[in-house]
Formats: sequence, structure tokens, C-alpha cells
Amino acid sequence: MKKLTLLINCKDQPGIIAATTNFISNNGGNIIYVDQHVDRQQEVFFMRIEFEFKTILKEDFSKNFENSIANNFQMNWKLFDFQKPLNMGLFVSKYDHCIYDILGRYKSGEFCINIPFIISNHKDLKPIADNFGINFYYVPVDKDNRIKSTKRHIELLKNYKIDFIVLARYMQIIPNEIIDIYPSKIINIHHSFLPAFVGAKPYHSAFKRGVKIIGATSHYITSELDQGPIIEQDVVRVSHVNTIKDLISKGRDLEKIVLSKAIKYHIDQKVMVFNNKTSYNELGIVFREVEFVLAYCIKLIGFFSFCLFLGVLAKRSAFALAFLFIDFLFEWIVYGLISWKSDNHFAEKIQNFFPLKSMSNLIKQPFQRIAMSKFPDNKTLDYDYSVHFQDCIIVIVWVIFFIYLAYVLLKKRDL
Repeated sequence: MKKLTLLINCKDQPGIIAATTNFISNNGGNIIYVDQHVDRQQEVFFMRIEFEFKTILKEDFSKNFENSIANNFQMNWKLFDFQKPLNMGLFVSKYDHCIYDILGRYKSGEFCINIPFIISNHKDLKPIADNFGINFYYVPVDKDNRIKSTKRHIELLKNYKIDFIVLARYMQIIPNEIIDIYPSKIINIHHSFLPAFVGAKPYHSAFKRGVKIIGATSHYITSELDQGPIIEQDVVRVSHVNTIKDLISKGRDLEKIVLSKAIKYHIDQKVMVFNNKTSYNELGIVFREVEFVLAYCIKLIGFFSFCLFLGVLAKRSAFALAFLFIDFLFEWIVYGLISWKSDNHFAEKIQNFFPLKSMSNLIKQPFQRIAMSKFPDNKTLDYDYSVHFQDCIIVIVWVIFFIYLAYVLLKKRDL
């Protein structure tokens, strides 16, 4: 028996469950699990179905389902094959409690996956990888070699055909280049009950506040630090008699459990991401089809207005050159200063507000995702258009600013 899982989301409307289940049944399928949910606020329907077939091919089912059901209800849907284990990339640093737990469950057969390698920015955990017979790659990361290390990471991920990534207390910020390749496929464990006590030492912060519960949060990585869709959370009670060491010990136990649950949910395709919730993207909007074209037009308008402004300044070419120089100079000064303080994520956010960078970002990430997309089963193109709402707003603000300045300068005619 071939076991498949179907994930669906679309606008809520009558007849979705009946049409889908009847289609599976009429094609010789046996449904073994169904779960559905309606988001009343956004009027979006979600459904997850597990079913078995004796003879039908996945490709034939996909084609027939698309033509007969999906198009009629304008569904977003994905079909997964349980018989094909996913390849999981494991990123670690120096903490070993999560990696021991994951590898123990992996070796016992609890996780139906392959772990072809472990990547770390330190060599401390190499003996663990050797004991479990897993390839270990040491890829140092610092502010001077981030581009090189990112390329090495992407190279390894491609070579081993990694399907998703787990950060088992990996203490580095994942660059956007990797996030764009693996949207909602990078699982992190945060040693805090988000959104409270973010940062490097949440247990110390919690201890100072005298909290009565501590927790752990597993979530998908997005470009916004610790703001991705939450997959799993758990808490444990503490009291005034507990020391910081007690909090850390209890917290690490929680981290292992919460991360393992999140991995299991992802492997079993039990997590559906919608609007930053699970069943959930950051404070952004996913533009598709027509919306994507509109976003591209916004970018073009931004460049045209920028060129108009430079054209006005060209009467005094030194002004135009000075503006470009100042834009690049401030971008690199801000990035350099904040990188020096080891907050590269904030540096990237600040950079996005510079005219050239913000206009470029509006179109760069979607094309990167298209260029690096995969072709599962050599048939289906698997990617999302992803243009963030904040980029559009930034570009629109710059457009208004440039057009206004061009108008003022032309009106004065004194340049």
C-alpha cells in the first residue's frame, strides 16, 4: 500500500470535504486520517488527509486532482509521499543536549529521515558525529567570512539534497540566502517561551524577573529574528528556591522535548503555515501571480523616480554623484558599526531602508527562489513568490520623496 498525505488550504466554501474525500474514494483510495480547520477571521479552510492506494501513481493522482478538484475550489495544495524519507541537515554549535536527543531518536527509528551530515561553526561536537557515523563539516562563521561560509553551506545542502534543516542550538543567524531556499523548512529551538525574554541569556532575564514558569519554543526561521511561525511550545513551573542553574537544567530538558516534537510534526507533514501561524509568515504579505506583477511594477516606478531625481541633479553632476556616494557610504558605515557589535541581523534590517537596497530587495528574493527552486519527481516546480509588504512600503516612500524633491528642484530652476 502506498501512503500519501494531502495538505489543502483555500477560501472556505461548501462542498470541499465531500468533493475531496469522494475523489479519493472513487479513485480506489482508503482514507485513514482526516483533520480540518476553518479560520473564521480570514475565511480560510485547511485540511490534512492521509490515505492509501494500492495501484495509482502519485503523478497520476496529482494530475487528476488538479483538474477535477483543486482548480474548481482554487486550492493551494501539496501531496507528500510517506515512503520517501526526508533528508535533514543538522546545524549545531557547542551545546550538545539537543543533538544527543535527536540522534538517539534517529538511530532508534523514531524519526523516519536521513541525516547525511552535521554542520557546525565549532569543532567541539565532532566526536558525537563520529560516534554516530555521520559526516561532520566544520564551517567557521564570523563577520569577515559570512559570504564564504554561506556559499559553503548552500553547496553542502545542494550536494546532499537536503529537504529541511534543524538548528539544534546553532548559535548563528541564518542568512537570507538560505532562508529563501528553505521557506518554512528551517526549524529552530529557542530557549525561551517566545515572545518573552528574547536574546542570548533568557534564563538570566527570567530569573531576574522572578518568573514562575519557564519554557521553550520551536519555530520556523524567517528573516525576522525569532519571529517565525511557532510549531511547538512547552513550559515547566519554577519557584524562588530555584537557581539560575536549575532554570537552565529544566530549560534544556524542555528544549529537547519541544524540538523533537517539532521535527516529528514536520516529518509527518502536520504543520501548515499561514500568516505567521501554524494551521501561519512573518509580518509580510506573500504576493502571488497578479500581486507579484504589481510588486514588480512598484519597483520599476521606484527606479524611474530615482532616475528622475538624479536627472534633475545632473545639472550639477557633483550633486548626483554625492547623493550616490552618501547612500553607499552610510549603508556600509551602518553595517560596519552594527556588525562590530555582532548584530548582523539588525544591520541587514537597517540596510533595507536605503534607496538602492530597498528597491533592489523588492524583486531580488523572488527571483532567487525561482532560480534555486527544485523539481520534485522531475515534474512539479516547487516554489513560492515572496515579496514582503514592508519592502513595498519603503519603496513607495522613496518614490514620493524623490518625485517631490525633483519637483521642488525643477520649480526653483536654480541648479
